[in-house]
Amino acid sequence: DFLHLYLTASTLGIRLVEQPFHRQVELKAKFIAILGHPVPNACYIVAPEHRLSLEMKFQEWAYENNPLAPTLQQYLVAQRFVDIFDECDALLHHRYQLVYAMGSPTALDNCEIRAATAQVLLALLNSCLPRSALGRWLSLHGLSDTKQCGGAYCGIRLKVGISKEARSELRQLIVDELVKNPPEEFTWLRHKCRKQPMRARMTKAIISNNENIEVKIAEPTHFMYFLALRGLLGFGLLEYALEQRPRVHFGIDPNRKPKRVAVPFRAADVPANRAEFGHPEVTILLTTLAYYYQGLTESQMMEALDVLLAFGRPARKKAYESWFESVRNGLSKDELEMLNDASKLDKSNPTQMALFVRTFAKSTELINFWLRRCVFRWDLTQYPERIAASSWDLANSLRIKGFSGTNESNMILPYQIKLSETEIPSLRATNGLMLHCLLSYTMSCHVLPSAGYVWQSLVDFVLAQGHEALVDTGSLLAGISNHAIAQYMLASEQLRTHFRAVVYFDPVLNQWMAWHRQTRYLVPLRDSSIKERDACVIFDDARSRGTDMKLNSDAVAVLTLGPKLTKDKLMQGAGRMRLLGKGQRVVVVATKEVQDAMATNVQNGGMTISNVLEWVVGNTATCIEAGLTIWSQQGLWFAQSQQEETGSVIPEDMALTTLYEAPSDVQPLGDTVRRQINDKKLSLKDAMVAKIAYVCDRLGAKIQVSMQYGEECERELQLEEEVQKELEKQYPVQEASIEPKWAYATALRAHQVDGIPVAVETLTESVRRRWMPANLHAIQWPATIHGSTHFFNTIQVTTTVDFTRLVDMALRFPNGDVLLLSDMEADEMLGLLWDEAGTTRVELVNLSMLVLAQDLNEPRVSMARGTSNTTSWMQDTTVGAALQVVNGATMFGPKESVVKSQREAAVEKMLANSDARHAMFELVASRGEARNWNASDLDFICNNLSVLDEM
Repeated sequence: DFLHLYLTASTLGIRLVEQPFHRQVELKAKFIAILGHPVPNACYIVAPEHRLSLEMKFQEWAYENNPLAPTLQQYLVAQRFVDIFDECDALLHHRYQLVYAMGSPTALDNCEIRAATAQVLLALLNSCLPRSALGRWLSLHGLSDTKQCGGAYCGIRLKVGISKEARSELRQLIVDELVKNPPEEFTWLRHKCRKQPMRARMTKAIISNNENIEVKIAEPTHFMYFLALRGLLGFGLLEYALEQRPRVHFGIDPNRKPKRVAVPFRAADVPANRAEFGHPEVTILLTTLAYYYQGLTESQMMEALDVLLAFGRPARKKAYESWFESVRNGLSKDELEMLNDASKLDKSNPTQMALFVRTFAKSTELINFWLRRCVFRWDLTQYPERIAASSWDLANSLRIKGFSGTNESNMILPYQIKLSETEIPSLRATNGLMLHCLLSYTMSCHVLPSAGYVWQSLVDFVLAQGHEALVDTGSLLAGISNHAIAQYMLASEQLRTHFRAVVYFDPVLNQWMAWHRQTRYLVPLRDSSIKERDACVIFDDARSRGTDMKLNSDAVAVLTLGPKLTKDKLMQGAGRMRLLGKGQRVVVVATKEVQDAMATNVQNGGMTISNVLEWVVGNTATCIEAGLTIWSQQGLWFAQSQQEETGSVIPEDMALTTLYEAPSDVQPLGDTVRRQINDKKLSLKDAMVAKIAYVCDRLGAKIQVSMQYGEECERELQLEEEVQKELEKQYPVQEASIEPKWAYATALRAHQVDGIPVAVETLTESVRRRWMPANLHAIQWPATIHGSTHFFNTIQVTTTVDFTRLVDMALRFPNGDVLLLSDMEADEMLGLLWDEAGTTRVELVNLSMLVLAQDLNEPRVSMARGTSNTTSWMQDTTVGAALQVVNGATMFGPKESVVKSQREAAVEKMLANSDARHAMFELVASRGEARNWNASDLDFICNNLSVLDEM
């Protein structure tokens, strides 16, 4: 509106032209020609991401050898615009970059293991006892919310400025607790660390990122868990995530579809439009924390319930028990009866579902389940390469004009930005003038009480003091809407009578609103008869910069302080009082966390405005140092891309082994930059490269670089496609084998399997000859199990286990040999045995009935036919267990029964080889029993044997 009023509608007659662009735009030669003919006497308004996307389209075409690449390059080079950057320190910040994902998407390497490890560590912190060593550390160095109900996250967040020694202690305490009380995923770690020398080496490898891995972990799955743990602890990713403030630095954007992972926030409750976190572990941690804080919606919970009910019985029971145990103590007797078993859950019961949603909405166990089953596997896809553009590309113009009210970040703006020393004295003194105003016209500094909600304590303070404005530079209002705050103010008796309205910004309507006190009439501020000078004004975090309000000349604003607040943000917030020093004043308000940080980092740490300024200047220096690594990387990438058109194409490998297996080379930033200059074949004779090296030497002398994990990016895909979550497996048409008859009656008098007139094979021989994949051959089947070639040959060519026959009937010979029978063979044998009941030497049994008879210890249930003695079948649990495995069974009997123990012991012998254990899931899946694998007896056996291998 402002631009239209003063440009288009003025005597200047300057037209406004918007030029959006994104990767999916089909750019043809005629469209490029249109771009090459700009509208005369016009002002082009272009979003930074649209400008970068157009330039990156050329880089993509150059990489693909697109014939239109030279045409687009010619247009980009020939542009004659004067680029004007408003608030250039924000627009050209190093955290902004745009990425073109290149190649075909693939699932994140070991996504399930990475998510499980992150959630295990968060659960360990959330459940630690206050009197434990870990609990005492958290009470000293962290913040938490003890008011949360059972099963919810207690809001653990690390304080600012924790020393290196304290961080190392935290990592050690976490590993100690993990070894002492390991969850199911890390039982192998406790066995591995039984002896002190091994425990010391293992702990050292986990908590240090610059150490070689000097321990051998035989099981591949365990090694992946180890690497994930090393990344989260040794590389500091867990600490980084726990330092971030929810709804200030990260959170969930409900409008970001179809992805549901956490995204960076630009201000309190303001998610970035398209940015996402560039590191997978950071995304997993912050997504989990974000949902811990806000909980799940009803639709998300129903999605999780659908997945749960589709599980096999063992997995369904185990998963639901983990949910239920954490909330049990908060339920009444009737509620317990309604929710105490997964088999009682009925989505068509509205009363039960309402209770389910109310009970489990913030359950960390349910949130973990939903994220791992419904979110991470779909939303964490990776691409093999990327093209990246940053603020260096945005500033790549010979005609740049920009302005900003602060100059703290000038040293780490792109090289192309040249500082212009103004000759106007009042402008040159702006920085000092603002400092003087704050020092002279700050009325007082206060610390909010720790009890209760921070936002409520802050608003109560504003109401009690009767101040005219609240400027939330410290993001203390995060998590509560401006509308709710205004409603709270209007309902309070403390609101001074001279305030006729509350003015706030509504992000949904994208405009300032005035809520009238007397009539409760809510109207846009521009249409309101009550203006801001007669109201109490709320400047939320996003509006604490670049917003003007005409307040009374004697107005007082409450200025908030938050963790890591920098000088530029404080100055911008104070600048909302346009007459500061000319009648207007400010009051500074902070939390106990900020007071503690100030006491630690400022020599005389009292709450005075001079100490506040000293503290924010220190935070600014720390922020600049932290950004030097990304700034230098982006600058060197840009320098390389200027030498080679495809230089911006960067390979991307996020595998656990790539990120965390090798020790991280920790060295000064200046040395790292010079090594990268050599690796990229750049020269210090280049002025841009020399400036990057100089700045890193000057400002980064004390910075030790290992890895960068706080990267943000805006990623554009070549084509947005919905991921298909179901895959229908289709087999080629197969020709069934013809089964000939043989003299079945001879088997009734045979002593062993060799005495029958048909070709037979042992199960072991048949598996090695016919079953694929090859690791199925490692299963040690009992040598007594045989089958005719007709039983094993179900189709003409068998290459996988999918076409093998299930075992239904089997014949036992006097010497203990067992012959597996096809349906035709079983029918013939059964008729013969009925005719000669009690006179034969063999015994025919149905596998299902045999298993039931053994479970009940009742021979008659087996319904065996042949000899009257069924003792041999009843006592031979080894063969029965092996045949259950052939059929894909995952459970081996009633809980804690003798027969169950015998079967499990037999299966353990069969799966002694690690290759055999790795093949078991494929065998179970081929029988259509994959849903019954998790939490089953067979799953437990495989995991337990893998743990024993590490001892």
